[in-house]
Amino acid sequence: MPRASETPASGSLAAMSPDAALQYVGALVDESLASRSQEGLERAVKLAETLHARVTDPIQDATLDYFEATAWSGIRELSRSGQEAAWDWEQPQLEKEILHLRRAAALAATKQMPTVRACQIFTNLGNAFDTVGRFVEAVRYWESALSLDPDFSMARGNLGIGFAIYADALWEGHDRRAFFERAHAELSSVGQDTEPNAGIVFVELRRKVEAILKSKVEPRHPLPNEAPGRSSQERQYRRWCLSERLFLNPQNDLAASQPAACDTLTLHSIVVPIWDGPYYHGFFNQLKQEYVSARWLLYDGMTSHGSHFSDRRVTLSNTLDYPAYGIGVEKVKLAYRAAYSLFDKMAYFLNHYFHLGIPERGVRFRTVWYTGGHRRERLSAPFQACRNLSLRGLFWLSKDLSEDSPGVREGIEPAAATLREIRNHLEHKYLKVHEIWLRKPEDDSVSAADGLTDTLAHSVGRGEFEAMAMMMFRLVRASLIYLSLAVASEEHRRAREREPGAIVPAMALGSYEDAWKT
Repeated sequence: MPRASETPASGSLAAMSPDAALQYVGALVDESLASRSQEGLERAVKLAETLHARVTDPIQDATLDYFEATAWSGIRELSRSGQEAAWDWEQPQLEKEILHLRRAAALAATKQMPTVRACQIFTNLGNAFDTVGRFVEAVRYWESALSLDPDFSMARGNLGIGFAIYADALWEGHDRRAFFERAHAELSSVGQDTEPNAGIVFVELRRKVEAILKSKVEPRHPLPNEAPGRSSQERQYRRWCLSERLFLNPQNDLAASQPAACDTLTLHSIVVPIWDGPYYHGFFNQLKQEYVSARWLLYDGMTSHGSHFSDRRVTLSNTLDYPAYGIGVEKVKLAYRAAYSLFDKMAYFLNHYFHLGIPERGVRFRTVWYTGGHRRERLSAPFQACRNLSLRGLFWLSKDLSEDSPGVREGIEPAAATLREIRNHLEHKYLKVHEIWLRKPEDDSVSAADGLTDTLAHSVGRGEFEAMAMMMFRLVRASLIYLSLAVASEEHRRAREREPGAIVPAMALGSYEDAWKT
């Protein structure tokens, strides 16, 4: 393979085959990283953007995305100055890095790519998520790499780092210890083939975790190991939630074990004026209740088989395009709508808790972070220089969502536009779910299904729709965890800044009994 420096100065790839051009871009990225050349990395990005139009092989296209992500990572490292820059909330280069890694990961998940490359993609994506505070979701990416190669040391070591960061964000005693123990186990399992600099980091962190486990973390008490449900239906439901990691319980990110089969996430104590009620806890209760109720609708709709009596003797026209009708499909639609609505409700919570002063009608999850709720303005004062990692994770999760409003960039989730389009049609238009969906060819040629095209609907296959619903629930679950942990971190900060000797009366809140629920 020719060195990048041996290519004509113009950098034109037109005379090369797609494979040779791909190798050239990869070599240019490697050489530029080695020589710390930001100019070379920026050139590699431009060449990669033009090459995407020529590459037709999916593996080559995903590899090109990986090269672009690596280049953007290098540009980010070379262009920022000092440790303070790592805490910048807005990092456009990191947005591009994540977007390209996600595009590459979509193919890596199909196991079509070489194992080593797929592991690199998943590991780097986990690292990027962890960097911005999305440690809950980062775990899945490292585990995806380890599922392909259990001996991939960089994934193993970074998983250990991720669990240590997760533990540090938690405020419940034995949850913290469980995460530190898992972090230590992962860091102790790192192989000898790891990169030298990374190996040093892994060893140093393992020693710090050992010291924490010996001195700073409460003894771990055994969790209740009750039966996961009273009926076979409840047991199946709870096993499904465990396997999909949908419980509002950080322990569910450690393992799909029985003790995690409950929704234990709550809100930290919050100091409010003396005559104010526990409205934040009431609000969080409602967010949580809406999530768990929608989660049941999602499960029940996805696992429904056969016709329900409520659908009998309901006359519908057969439009000959394999439509999916019935209460099962409608439950998934209702679940999707309910889950998506929680984002703006969390924004309402943030607007009040951080005293952002955004008018109620202008509160939206995607833009609540900016002065006046306008994306064109700068980051709101309470978030500038804020070192609340969970809150920054929630901010970066908001970037996964797309919004059709002035000044809002597209999300860093490749499926962001589709997620929004589905929600928009569910709420205001017409979403049509098909048991079998004959997609129109990408080249716009006439197909046999053209005569049956429903031009008023946004059409989606049932399997794809359910996959999108699962993606939505994972985003909402992570958001609720980040919100809970962000409040805990902020309350600790406010306590440190409180007047010495200030008296803060406590009001205990018990648990709302299951027997009281109707």
